[in-house]
Order: sequence, then C-alpha cells, then structure tokens
Amino acid sequence: MRDLFTEEYANRVRHPAWEVEEGSLEPEIPGIPSETVLQAWWAALTPGTRFETLEGHRLEVVHPGIRNRGPGPDFLHAHLAFNGEVVRGSVEIHRASSAWTRHGHHVDPRYGNVILHVTAAPVSPTGIAARTMTGRFVATLQIPAACANMEQPEAADPAPLPARCRESRAPDAADLQGLLWLAASWRVLQKARTLAERSATVGLEQALYERIMTACGWGGNEPLMEALARAIPCERLRQMARQHERLPETALLHMAALLPDSPPETDDRAVVDYWSELQTLRATFLPGLRHLKNAPFPVRGRPQNRPERRLAAAARIIARTAIHGIGDTLLKPWYTLDAKEPEQVVERLIALFEVRHGFWESRCGWTNRPLPHPAALLGTDRALSMAGNIALPLALIHARERGSVSLEKRVCACLRVFPPEPDSAPLRWMRQRLFGGRYPFRAGFAMQQGLLQIYRDWCGHNLTCADCPVPAAVDTLPDSPLNPAHSR
Repeated sequence: MRDLFTEEYANRVRHPAWEVEEGSLEPEIPGIPSETVLQAWWAALTPGTRFETLEGHRLEVVHPGIRNRGPGPDFLHAHLAFNGEVVRGSVEIHRASSAWTRHGHHVDPRYGNVILHVTAAPVSPTGIAARTMTGRFVATLQIPAACANMEQPEAADPAPLPARCRESRAPDAADLQGLLWLAASWRVLQKARTLAERSATVGLEQALYERIMTACGWGGNEPLMEALARAIPCERLRQMARQHERLPETALLHMAALLPDSPPETDDRAVVDYWSELQTLRATFLPGLRHLKNAPFPVRGRPQNRPERRLAAAARIIARTAIHGIGDTLLKPWYTLDAKEPEQVVERLIALFEVRHGFWESRCGWTNRPLPHPAALLGTDRALSMAGNIALPLALIHARERGSVSLEKRVCACLRVFPPEPDSAPLRWMRQRLFGGRYPFRAGFAMQQGLLQIYRDWCGHNLTCADCPVPAAVDTLPDSPLNPAHSR
C-alpha cells in the first residue's frame, strides 16, 4: 500500500534535461502566405513526408513537433531524419529566410536548439544561411510553391503519435495506474520542496502569498502577478486588511494601474460609488504608493478573467486570512475535521480558495456593462487547482517538519480522492498518446498529476518513444497496482 510520498518514481524513470523554448512572427511579404498558414501547413505534415533541404540533405518528417504558443521557435521537440539519421530539436518558420538574422535569432540562446529553418520565399544562392549563436549552421527547407499556396485548414497542433506503452497495456490500464500514482506522489513532493525552499528565503506566509498571486494569473500574466506579490509583501497586505477589508484590493489595483485616477465614465451608479470608496481609501491610507514598473497589466482572455477581478480575488483571500495567516488557515482543516473522512478535508480546502465578491461578481471592468449573470471571481475549478497545488504541498511540508507519518498518510488519502482539474492541452495530449483519446479509468487529480509529470519528463517531447524508460518501469512495478477506486 503506497500511502506516503516517495522518490520511487524518480528512481524508476530518469529525468532528461530538456529546455522549455519559445516563438516569433513574420512581416507581411506580397505574394507569400502568412506565417499562420505556413505553420498550419507544417503542423499538418504526416509522418514519412519527405523533402530535400537547400543544402542537399534528404529530410523525412518523423513528427513535426509541438506548437509553441510563447516566445521562441515555432515548433518544439520535432523529430526529423536527415539522411536517415533522426535528430530532435526545434523548427523555426519564416516567410523569408532573411528574417532569421533580422529578428536576432542568431544571437538568441532560445534558438540554439533549432534544427530546421523553414521559409516560403525563394532563397538566393548567395543568401546568408541561418546560424545559431554558437555558429552552428541550421538546415534550410524552402517550402514548395504548390504546398505553400494551398489553402490550409485552421491551424491545429500536430496529432500525437501513439505511445509505445499503449501497445502492450491491458484494456483498463490498471498496470499503468501504479506508475501514475508514483509520478503524482513525486510531483506533489517536488512542489512541497519548491515551496519549502522559497519559504526558507522569504518566510512561509510570503511564499504562500506568491503562489496564490501566481495562481490568480490569467492569459500569460502570471509573472506580473508574482512581481506584484514581491513588490507589495504579504505582511503589508495583512496589516492593510486589519485596517479595512477593501484596502488590500485598493493597493493591488493601484499598483497594477487598474484603479482609475478619475471617476469612470459610466452611468452605472454602483460603479461610481464603488470607485469612490476605493479612491477614498487610496487617498487616506496609500498616498505615496507607486505603480508597478510594468503596469498596467495587459488585458487578455475572457471578460470573467479580467485582471481587476483576479486581483480582487487575491486580495479577498489575503483579507480573509489576515488574522490567523494563510498557513494556519490552510492547515486548520487537517486538525478540525474527521481524519477518516478525507473528502471533507478536500471540500474544505477547495472552499477556502473560492471567492465571491458583491461588486466584481457582476462586473469585469470599470466601464463594461454588468455581466448577464453573477460569476464567482474564483470558481470551483480554479479553487480546486489552487487547493491541490498549494494546500496539499503545504500540508506535506507540515507533516515532514513535524515527523508526522499519520498526517502524511492523510495527505496521501486526500490526494487519492481529490477531484479532477479542468482539462488542459497537456492532458488531452497524454490521453490521446496513451489511451487513444479516452481514459480507461476515472482520472482524478492524482492520475492527472501523474500524467502531467510523465508528459513533462518524456511524452511531451520524446515523440517517438526513443529510449523511454516508462514501459520498463511499469513492467517492473509490484504486482499490486493502484486500486482504480483510488482515482475516483
């Protein structure tokens, strides 16, 4: 019975050192398809498609790679065969080959792993070949005109290749569940260690506050939320909350440059009244507070995820924990609820992160129309993720510091019954690679965490399963795999 957090996963499945890389855009060039079209063409290539590079190399696409949504190369972890030899790396796509140097990729370390430069515009014989910052030449593929000008479907991620594990697994994948549990155990243990390391530097309350702020991020703005958390420390916000419950919200909105200096231009009296209340608090308690360097925060995503709402949610969590502290508030359920009912602890932890707010519950900005229906600032799905990724690692730290085996077993029991997070792109990728699109078991939070860990270590980048230790690790697990009921 595996009821403690262990290193067994790391011992069975070694961790390759892969760097996360990132993508770029191309300028308009008359007569050449947009980069979006070129990316869609590359993503749609099927395994076995063959070309010849401008250097004369025979090129075969084993897998086009994973589309990169951030800065850096356009596709990561591509598997390409040059003259019969499979090479792994990134692929960068431009409309013209000159964009490689024009965009500074030749001096950018993020492009050091690029193995193929794809371009649509004709390349002159005297054109400058792409080089990485170390001076390595990058092979260039000019897209055939007939292919580049074809009407492409909407850009989609390349389909994952079936994993080798899938060929020999039982229909219910019961044997794989044992490894997924070990991976989930390892993942939570690593999160606990990361939190403990940060706590040793800035204190537990500040470390938890930074995690909460980051988890309240939206649309890629998580680093800005973390920067804001470091600019206005948790202890200061707690002091503000003891002065007035809305003062932390006022401070965060002001520092993010999201609290207007003048009344919002709206006929909504409730908006003007609420702004006036926060403006009074700002003038009274925060006369010298400055904006964050990178303010105002970008506005991305759905209206319900507007930065004003997310900052108000984070402020409300800090305000409700101002007296006893974040740590003690999150640890209290472990001591006040029945040890034999882990579901009760899980429900309470999730509830601690759910946030409703009278004003922001029905609005997503100072000048927007009210929402048609009230929406929680942090609903059950986001609260569940925060509880699983913050509260569980905290409880594990607490158990280890006190040498409490019984508490660690309770944390394990809660992990087993923790409900699943919302679906995500990595989970969909793993579900397709390992199970053909559908889980053969009920995947709770623990099974999802295990899948995400294996995705990070192997399946997300090792697209051909080369040298993958996962099948052997599964085959050598003890005969008593994780009971499928544990993932419910």
